[in-house]
Amino acid sequence: MNDETSSELVGILTRLRAGDRDARVHLHQIVYRNMRRIAGRILAESFSRLKNHHDVTSIVHDAWINLDKALDSVDLKTEADFLRFMAHKIRQVLLTFATRARPIELNRRVSDSSSADSSASSQDQPSDRSNDPPTLAEWTEFHERVNLLPDMQRDIFAMHYYTEIPQSRIAELLGIPPKQVSRLWIAATESLAEDFFDDSTQ
Repeated sequence: MNDETSSELVGILTRLRAGDRDARVHLHQIVYRNMRRIAGRILAESFSRLKNHHDVTSIVHDAWINLDKALDSVDLKTEADFLRFMAHKIRQVLLTFATRARPIELNRRVSDSSSADSSASSQDQPSDRSNDPPTLAEWTEFHERVNLLPDMQRDIFAMHYYTEIPQSRIAELLGIPPKQVSRLWIAATESLAEDFFDDSTQ
């Protein structure tokens, strides 16, 4: 989000807390496009197999509905609060859709694997899957592990990766030095990558 949008968002959150019903309409207008861009990128990078079952519109639609309903029960006082919450809702919907699609993708993968094994056997060649891309289940587990990170690492990873906020801006929003944001980002990505690649190579 640019500076103008960020300033507008702060005002809308203030109006929401004051009970202004029109504030939700304005919130939708300024964040929906951002949610669509973010969901599209994550769908392409981590959940490309979901494209067989869902498109960006359905993901953003569900994420917005869940976010909108939750506004009645959560207290989002700052821009950072909202961005963390938005990241959570986008990730939550993607993980829900991925979990539903996993049995279908697993059956497809088993079928493809059996065909590959049969072909390799007929040619007396071993089947090598060491360079296979991560499965939907593996990517799902990767994003689920974001919730297991220490609080500050989780917040910074979510805000930078899911909502595409620059680290310098995150430092301003959280009131901490930019170098601390960088260290926490590195720690989060290293922890996630270590767990991810350890499991995916077993």
